[in-house]
Amino acid sequence: IQADVKRLVKDHLSKESAGQWLLVFDNADDINIWTGQTGSEPGSDRLIDYLPKSEHGCILFTSRDRKTAVKLAQQNVVQLTEM
Repeated sequence: IQADVKRLVKDHLSKESAGQWLLVFDNADDINIWTGQTGSEPGSDRLIDYLPKSEHGCILFTSRDRKTAVKLAQQNVVQLTEM
């Protein structure tokens, strides 16, 4: 039996007992990785469904693709100038 590691991480970080945390996804440029379906059950393997929700944690995405950034972070997008 294989554990669903993505579900375990989501469940743990969604608990208040997890304390404060920061989850960073670097180079999150491909929206299909987040919203696409890779398994046999529709909707079951979308990475966006595994993002934890907690008042004690934050998720930071870095992306060069504005559409992906808006889809993942909604109105919380900070655009940086080229370095």
